[in-house]
Amino acid sequence: MNNEDKLFELMTQMYAEMQNEFKKIREEMQDGFNKVNSRIDTVENGLQIIKTELSEFRKETNARFDTLENKLNEIEAINGSRHLKFIDELEEIKHSINRIEINTAENWRDIARLKAMRRYKIK
Repeated sequence: MNNEDKLFELMTQMYAEMQNEFKKIREEMQDGFNKVNSRIDTVENGLQIIKTELSEFRKETNARFDTLENKLNEIEAINGSRHLKFIDELEEIKHSINRIEINTAENWRDIARLKAMRRYKIK
């Protein structure tokens, strides 16, 4: 074997070794990409779960707020009715007090007349 053949054979071996190294590097890179893609998929799935949970939370929260709003409206209606009833009762009490004041005044007038008549009869 001459030097050129030996050199060619050496270069062929080096080429084959380099091809093997490149193949290993490609496989390692592909494994790394697969791991990264798997992690990205996991993160995307987690984000999708969070989005779903947030959407459900929003719906539940809105439903609860609607329920509270309806209850507040009911309470306002009940309180409004009670307020009107209270005002009516106050008006009745005012009327009764006015009537009592009038009756008291009339009683005092009658008492004053009786006293005057008594004084008049005595003397």
